[in-house]
Amino acid sequence: MCIRDRYQRRVHGIHLMQESGFVKTQEFGKNVKLYTLRNKAGCELDLLDYGATIRSIRVPDKQGKLTDVTLGFNTLEEYEKCTSYIGCTVGRTAGRIQNGTFVLNGKTIVLSKNEKGITTLHGGFQGFNRKIWKATIIPGDIPKITMEYNLSLIHI
Repeated sequence: MCIRDRYQRRVHGIHLMQESGFVKTQEFGKNVKLYTLRNKAGCELDLLDYGATIRSIRVPDKQGKLTDVTLGFNTLEEYEKCTSYIGCTVGRTAGRIQNGTFVLNGKTIVLSKNEKGITTLHGGFQGFNRKIWKATIIPGDIPKITMEYNLSLIHI
């Protein structure tokens, strides 16, 4: 079976955007970018292209002081070592696949068992959370950012 999929994560309603380098991944040696998004209400979102990960959401309190309301890490190394999927986009599957196997068209498919060697969780050892996503900033009256990851011709 030949599968071609395109996955996207979209964020809308952004009024000011900033893009900056974060650091290179140890696993892939590729640069990871951090996108900071702000809206008119003063809320801020930090989004990494590594795993299409929400690193931080900051909202203003009554005095206008920003407070981070999410779990996240300060360094890419912490994200690479994390096994808890904090803030990331999970996939190719979300949830557990018992025994890391399933049957498709009469053929047993064996997956990596990344949870205690028993089940496949959230896409296995090389799930979407471990990929560098392509970020596209779409300018306009209400700018947007799209995170996209293409799986091309995966044979099962």
